Amino acid sequence: MCEMYVVMTPINFDNMKTIRFERTNHVDQSRVHHVAGGQHTGIIVNQECKGDGLAPEVPEMQLEFTCVMYNSRTTETHAENRRLKFWFTKSTQQFDRLDESYAFFRELINPDAFPRDYAGFIKKVLKQLHGPSYLRLRRVDLDIIPLDKHAQDALVPVHIVGFGHNRAKLHCLSVADSVNL
Repeated sequence: MCEMYVVMTPINFDNMKTIRFERTNHVDQSRVHHVAGGQHTGIIVNQECKGDGLAPEVPEMQLEFTCVMYNSRTTETHAENRRLKFWFTKSTQQFDRLDESYAFFRELINPDAFPRDYAGFIKKVLKQLHGPSYLRLRRVDLDIIPLDKHAQDALVPVHIVGFGHNRAKLHCLSVADSVNL
């Protein structure tokens, strides 16, 4: 029996960063940066790579939201679009794709457990895919697209989530979804 891994690969493109999380039974040892142990056994972090030459793949589901990170200590803000793209196991029906991707998204942005920083957000995606709840998910890509200052000024928050003692805030501005039928 083959062991299943969750492999995370950061990919840099000119105008965005993509972090690919994929369930696989094959690991390219030449690309491995870190192998997790203990309760996180089965999580592999690959070295960062350039996205030049990678052919774009159409996801089976996609959810997108815009957020503004605010740090009250420095009073700096940073806005970005975050796009979650989902691919499923072969036998997953359309209704189950919708249900699983929305459940994954709801757990990820739950205000009561929202990660306090960028690294915590990435870890939460990894842990959710590594856990037992989303077994029909084969791959999740997280696209992070920074917004320029002019685009940030036009944003009006509809939801604010506070983070612990560093008082950073996330403004969820919009959520959009798309389905590939």
